[in-house]
Amino acid sequence: SLTVRQSLIGSIKAEEGLQKVDSFSKWMTKELDPVEDLHLKSPSSLSWQNIETATDVNDHSGELEDYSMSPSIGQDQLFDIHDFSPSCAHSDTETKVVITGKFLVSQSDIAKYSWSCMFGEVEVPVKVIGDGVLCCYSPKHSAGRVPFYVTCSNRFACSQVREFEYLVETQTVKSKNGYGSSLKEKQLLPQLEKLLAQRPLINYGSISYNVSKQTIVNKILLLAEDELCRGVERPFKDKVLSWLLDKVNDEGKGPNILDEEGQGLLHLAAALGYDWIIPLTLAAGVSVNFRDVNGWTALHWAACNGREETVALLISLGAAPGALTDPTPEFPLGRTPADLASANGYKGISGYLAESSLTAHLESLTMNDQKLDGSFEDSIVKAVETVKERLATPGDDGDGLDLPLKDSLAALRNATQAAGRIHQVFRMQSFQRKQISDSA
Repeated sequence: SLTVRQSLIGSIKAEEGLQKVDSFSKWMTKELDPVEDLHLKSPSSLSWQNIETATDVNDHSGELEDYSMSPSIGQDQLFDIHDFSPSCAHSDTETKVVITGKFLVSQSDIAKYSWSCMFGEVEVPVKVIGDGVLCCYSPKHSAGRVPFYVTCSNRFACSQVREFEYLVETQTVKSKNGYGSSLKEKQLLPQLEKLLAQRPLINYGSISYNVSKQTIVNKILLLAEDELCRGVERPFKDKVLSWLLDKVNDEGKGPNILDEEGQGLLHLAAALGYDWIIPLTLAAGVSVNFRDVNGWTALHWAACNGREETVALLISLGAAPGALTDPTPEFPLGRTPADLASANGYKGISGYLAESSLTAHLESLTMNDQKLDGSFEDSIVKAVETVKERLATPGDDGDGLDLPLKDSLAALRNATQAAGRIHQVFRMQSFQRKQISDSA
């Protein structure tokens, strides 16, 4: 009868719910066993709101729906999660997630299982990429926090249940300056691959160069063995080298070309944070301030995408921190790299670039003004410490914990001094022009 069937469903539900909690409790006891004074709460106090017990076996409204929303705990733990990154993702994107931990089964048994991960109610396949390292892609999901755990492709957890957070949808609207607020890596990487695929792989020794070009080629190959290039996958490195060496031998624009989207190799490398490509590209003859179709330099791209180390590298290689993009209706005066970094929330990079721009502008003023007295010019330039000089002289006192604060204060002091001396130069120039006007 209907009553008997409902009672049977309720009994099965209660048994499975208690079974799941009991399994989870065993894991917790095992993990927290060394802590003698810790008193675990009873299973009924666990915060899984959707796990039902025998207390409400007569409430059958939406049983299957409610039950399916709770994390499903298996009998055996097969994987121990140590960490996973990232722990959050935008709700409208598929993000690569790497899980590190330890397999609790023998090496021979790992391949026998079909590993997956659960993001809330969605199960996605997992790839084993190393000893205790898993990789998967988070599915699109509504914003909020969801249970996250490893399964054997049966929706039952065989690891601890962690929490994964979905953030609100990214508002990447194409702005009037030609680009969105931040182009994602998954858009830029295929663009770079497409650019490099325009030329087949070549044998470095099979092409003859004239003397001047051979010097460039030798420099590129020497830089390719630099420490900055170590650890780079050989196939990808060969693609970049083949492309550059082919362009060096090209009688046209050489490596100073833009792809269909209007960017060059230097811009894409800076946007993606591929620092090792930058010295190779410059050695091939590309200017560090080479502009793309919208007037963006590599420094603009690195700042816009928050590539801190790339920004520092470009500045050390002579990139212009005050370079302006092409004017647009939205920004008729153009935008500096500092403007782009600030607009995308990278305040530290923005401040660093603003300071670099001030000191560079001061130096250009004093160098270009032949009317200034030599001793006065030297005092102005030397009074303002360059960014490279400050970074090259780390503090030798203490354990370094206060270095970020000291560096921030030094940057603020340096920028203030630079601004004051720029005004001082302007006042002197104005006074000299007034004297010339009065004497005339």
